[in-house]
Parts: sequence; C-alpha cells; structure tokens
Amino acid sequence: MIPIDILVIGAGPAGISAALHLVNADSGWASRTLVIDKAIFPREKLCGGGVMRFGEQALWRLRLPFAPSHIPIRQAKFVYHHHVFTLRAQPLFRVTHRMEFDFWLLQQAERRGIIVRQGETVFNLKQTEYGVEVMTSQAQFLAKIVVAADGSNSAVRRCLKFPRSP
Repeated sequence: MIPIDILVIGAGPAGISAALHLVNADSGWASRTLVIDKAIFPREKLCGGGVMRFGEQALWRLRLPFAPSHIPIRQAKFVYHHHVFTLRAQPLFRVTHRMEFDFWLLQQAERRGIIVRQGETVFNLKQTEYGVEVMTSQAQFLAKIVVAADGSNSAVRRCLKFPRSP
C-alpha cells in the first residue's frame, strides 16, 4: 500500500485546479499530492470548451495566463420576443478545444512537481481508521485525504454509495 497525503481522483480542470491551488499555497504539497485519472491525455471530451471570466480569474490566481489556442467572444446577445439584452466584455469568455485545454492544465501541474498518473482506473475506495484505501488498476493507496474530481459519473460516488443529486 502506497501512502499519500492527498490523492486527487480526476485530472480534469477541477482535479488539476485543486492540486495547483495546494502547490501555490505551499510548494511542499507537490511531493505530497498525487493525481490519478483513468484517461490518457490528451483525451477527447464531449463537454464544452467555454472558459468564462471567473474561470480565467481562477487561472490568474494560479499564475497561469490563458495559453491554449482559443477564440475570444466579446459579445453575447439574448433575444426573447421584443426584448434584447447584450453583454460585452474584453473578452466575455473564451472558446477553446477542451482536449487542448485539459492537457495544457495537466502539463502545468507536472511542471510544478505534481505527479499525475494517467490510464489508472479506480476500482474501490473504503474509509478506515488510518485513512482512505483506494484500489486502482495499478496500485493500492492509503490516502489521508481524497479529492473526488472524477465528474458526473463519479467512481468515488459509486464506491462510497453516495446518492446522485436529483
């Protein structure tokens, strides 16, 4: 069993962001944090690649200027019957390819010393008096803290039998 302080399950924006926030607070967290994901990056994602201003602000707090290729959207117009509402900003949001964005984030984490294990599927989790035992396709971990960032079809939720939100 491999001991780890923080095990992040899911290397998408939520998981990588959680790990990066820890490392930005204290660089010593890099050696104490492990991120695992069942996918191998770069990977296709069906969900959108829109990054809103608050997302870009989160990147700035992580000291990550937006680097992936993108199209800045400076205006959005909403029309309902005779009513028109227009939003403008420089930019209002950015549209990027999700595969490129996620891979870029993962690379930023690795550059800051965070270990990311790709192609590793979580099979089981159980809480014990010593921490959380996590069994994957490649190893068994004993984590003090597990961050479940593995999306809407969460393996963590299934293993711990948490109900889905309505």
